[in-house]
This record gives sequence, structure tokens and C-alpha cells, in this order.
Amino acid sequence: MADLEVRAEEGVLWLTLNRPHVFNALSASMADELASLVEDATARDDVRVVVLTGTGPAFSTGADISGADAHEHFDVSALDRANRIIRAITRLDKPVVAAVNGVAAGWAARPRWPPTSWWRPSRRASCWRSPGSA
Repeated sequence: MADLEVRAEEGVLWLTLNRPHVFNALSASMADELASLVEDATARDDVRVVVLTGTGPAFSTGADISGADAHEHFDVSALDRANRIIRAITRLDKPVVAAVNGVAAGWAARPRWPPTSWWRPSRRASCWRSPGSA
């Protein structure tokens, strides 16, 4: 099964983070693919809205910085990838809905997206964490 599941149906582009064993932490390739898909959604006539969601107990914990050398994974390239995702979302000329199911941290904890974007917690309790929050 893919780390990022993509399906388009009835005008909705569903982008589902599918790494529940690591709370949907984004690998470099996953982040690049997610940004590309959102960037490309502008030109797609079959897409009227983009929905981001995750599988398992979390929406996303941000960049995947796991492992013994975790500090080496969180460098400027990880921040650049997160910024690319946010820029793609804010520049998209179509609504973006985040169906948040559980923990959201890092890039995923950006409830300050533009007015054309909506954050909708799912039925399960959600925990919002962003840098500097208590």
C-alpha cells in the first residue's frame, strides 16, 4: 500500500497520508509528492476541492525525523519541503479541506491557512500542536 494514497472522485481529490505506524510522519519523497499533487490540482478540470486526511490515530506528526540520526533528517531541506506544501495549499485556487483525525503537528498544525481552506476535526478527538504552543 502506498504511503500517500491518491484518488479523485466526483470532483474531490483525496490525498490520504498512509503511514499510521509512524503517525503519518512525512518522508522526503512523500512530502515532495504531496506538494506536487497540490500544485498540479490547479490545472485539473476534474478537481473542484482537495481533501487531506490521514489513516490511523493521527493526521500527521510532521516531518519524519525518526531513527538514530534523527537530528540529521531535520535540516533546511525538511523545512523547505514543509514550506513548499504550505505554499502549494495557499496558492491553490480551489478549496482545501483538512479532515483531521487525531494528532496534528509540524506542517500539519497550520490552522492559519487562507479563508478558502478549512480545518475540520473528524469524529475522533484532535490535538493541535504548533511550534511555540503549550
